[in-house]
Amino acid sequence: MSGVRSDFLTHLIDVSRYPSEPQRQTESKEICDLASRIETAMLCGTVSMNSNTPSRYPAFSYYPDQWNNSVGLSLTNASSMVSELAPLIMSLRYIVTKGDMLIIEKPEAHLHPTMQVEITRQIASLVKSGIQVLITTHSEWIIEELSNIVNKSRISSKIQKKSSNDELVLNPEDVGVWLFVPKQRPKGTVVREVPLDYETGLYCDGFDEIAITLQNEWADIADKIDAN
Repeated sequence: MSGVRSDFLTHLIDVSRYPSEPQRQTESKEICDLASRIETAMLCGTVSMNSNTPSRYPAFSYYPDQWNNSVGLSLTNASSMVSELAPLIMSLRYIVTKGDMLIIEKPEAHLHPTMQVEITRQIASLVKSGIQVLITTHSEWIIEELSNIVNKSRISSKIQKKSSNDELVLNPEDVGVWLFVPKQRPKGTVVREVPLDYETGLYCDGFDEIAITLQNEWADIADKIDAN
């Protein structure tokens, strides 16, 4: 078990020692609101905790919107998207404070590309609120949306004012992207920072090379089909 995961489970089991939800709403309302925004934008429901269980370990439930069952749906029976996002939501609701570093491993797990874009926007909102966020990802969608969010900072302030007040923007200095590349001789991994390419508007992570390879493969197949 990774150190990050075991650290989270330690916090989760002992979550009752953290401030209650009403107290958190007073002390860290902005962060609690971010948790609720993720629920609204992605879960179409809410995640809640019950610490008054016979085992004394907290029980977590999911309540879909318009759900009439007061008991709720156990996270073990909820969709993989709900169970993946629940730890993030609960951490924001009970544990995380401004200035903390929040580590999220593969936030794209079990998410449709549309939701991968949405979770990127939600993570950017966390950064804007003063939380340091470190993520690992294999998702082209996340990197491309992150590129868009940073590129918006290049728009003049005059034009930005004409845009929606909800426009989400991060400055280049607020974001760092690093690519881990395996090395054969000697074996190991090379870590290099990936700058934002102002010509393409992207962090050039190499993910697009896969799409290009697949497209070229299809072009070759199409040529052979036409030659039949």
